[in-house]
Amino acid sequence: MSIVSRHWNGMWVSAPIIYLDDLRKFNKKTMNCDKFFKFVSKSLRYRKLYKKVPETSITRFKFRTTYSFLGSAISRLKADAQSLQNVISGCPVIEDLQVRGGSWMDHVDFSVGNTLKYLSLSWVRFTCQWFEGLISGLPLLERLALEYCRDAINISIHSHSWKSSYYYGSLNNISIQSHSLKVLSIIVLAGFTAGSFSFEGPFRTPNLVCLRLVCGAKSVISFEAPNLLEADLTLRKDKYMHSNDGLVHFLSNLNSIKKMVLCISEKDLIFSESIRSTCAPPLPNLKHLKVKVKDVHNELKKSELMDSLFWCAPSVETLEIEESRDS
Repeated sequence: MSIVSRHWNGMWVSAPIIYLDDLRKFNKKTMNCDKFFKFVSKSLRYRKLYKKVPETSITRFKFRTTYSFLGSAISRLKADAQSLQNVISGCPVIEDLQVRGGSWMDHVDFSVGNTLKYLSLSWVRFTCQWFEGLISGLPLLERLALEYCRDAINISIHSHSWKSSYYYGSLNNISIQSHSLKVLSIIVLAGFTAGSFSFEGPFRTPNLVCLRLVCGAKSVISFEAPNLLEADLTLRKDKYMHSNDGLVHFLSNLNSIKKMVLCISEKDLIFSESIRSTCAPPLPNLKHLKVKVKDVHNELKKSELMDSLFWCAPSVETLEIEESRDS
């Protein structure tokens, strides 16, 4: 073995921090992606089996690969899932795992379940059965992030270790049950078929403290979150939505909140006299409210808006209205 070879061998065995990035592109002749996967998995296996390096010697591990499928096939997807499995198996003590790509994950067994704390899935394909089984097998999971996962539009999540969760993408139905969840962010993109920002779902999160929602105002949700203190809401009007349609009911699901930032069209917040006379104020416990609307210069409309907001939140102590381009 040459001096250079021994030097590289020693580096791979002793390095506590490993960042790996592939060649970004491959073709059918060279299959660089396959070679890179094999190199990484063999290196990790070599550390563990032959050099007897403790698994905890790797304090940070980052492995990034980008696919460029131009044809073929299911066999390639299965092969890449198996390669990812080899990498995970070669590094069994993982606390933070980020997977980004188009492969089906159903063939991957997360054997790192006993140590994984932070999981991020972006542009990943999977079945709901696999995903729900994955979450139930991660007893230490504290943070979950899902981004552009098209198969996650109808999901049910139950976890007792969760502390924070972030969702970004299309969504139809979601059910979340967690006693430890404190921070929840859901940003809903319009679906490709219905073009709706709205979704449905129950949330049983008794210790939730902070909530961020960007969704349609026709969303049908129910919250069991008595400790919820702060909410940042951006409510979008779905196609064919009538003014105030379901908005009172939507806000009443968050009636325990003390502090809220609300971004919505000002005309949707001006409740009619008939609604005020037949419905109870949806936010009776709210103390601090900031409303972001487009037109803050129309004094008549602003006066109507103020009256409506004081009905909506009769206990409010501080009320702020500012201009926003997003409402």
